[in-house]
Amino acid sequence: MHDALPNLRHLRAFCEAERQKSISRAADAVFLSQPAVTQAIAKLEKTFGVGLLERVGAGVSPTGAGSAYANRVRRALAVIESGIAEALRIGGARSLRQARDLLALLTTTQLRAFVAVGTTNNFTLAARLVGSSQPAVHRSTRELEA
Repeated sequence: MHDALPNLRHLRAFCEAERQKSISRAADAVFLSQPAVTQAIAKLEKTFGVGLLERVGAGVSPTGAGSAYANRVRRALAVIESGIAEALRIGGARSLRQARDLLALLTTTQLRAFVAVGTTNNFTLAARLVGSSQPAVHRSTRELEA
């Protein structure tokens, strides 16, 4: 399960670059440096073995694979955001607009830990499942809960 999820920050950076047609505007939108966004996209491209964005003029344009992947990532992020909104609603939150802000703070480590604990109902088994220590899984879920 450890390598099942790409880094959420990388995914958000890629989607912003694809949407904005610009690495610099994407960097501003996701609060990362331009080199960090470029590295995130390069890592995704290396992982999948396909180009996702190509340089055009002063910006970037998605490849066919990049457009398809961006659509899938947006749908996945929308599902996660919906889950956050539902958790906030159950917790009695008055403003569900927080969900988008909280999605930006969610890490892949927290999401992995949450899914593993939910699957196993046990922190020790969850730690084995994600290839981490029990204290690290417990800490990640506590951070997410907070």
